[in-house]
Amino acid sequence: MNIVILRGNVGSDPRITTFENGGKVAQFTFATTERGFTAQDGREIPDKTTWHNIVVKRTGLSGVCEQFVKKGTPLLLKGKIETREWRCELLSNIVSLNY
Repeated sequence: MNIVILRGNVGSDPRITTFENGGKVAQFTFATTERGFTAQDGREIPDKTTWHNIVVKRTGLSGVCEQFVKKGTPLLLKGKIETREWRCELLSNIVSLNY
């Protein structure tokens, strides 16, 4: 089973790509944060923010993103993880995780 649920904030306005057949894809960055705490031994554990690249492939949902999602919008996302791999002459393999 490949299901991921993320709660966080949109980091950039969605970039909408419209295709000749009318289909749309929305892409934006998304930040999730694990809140810091004080450990039992008194150590301060700081907040940890993780950035995600979100790709919305369904035309209807992409339209919703286009109308209502802006930088800073809090969202609860449910989707699946997909990976993309490509090669670069300067670097070895680069892997990107999409949620």
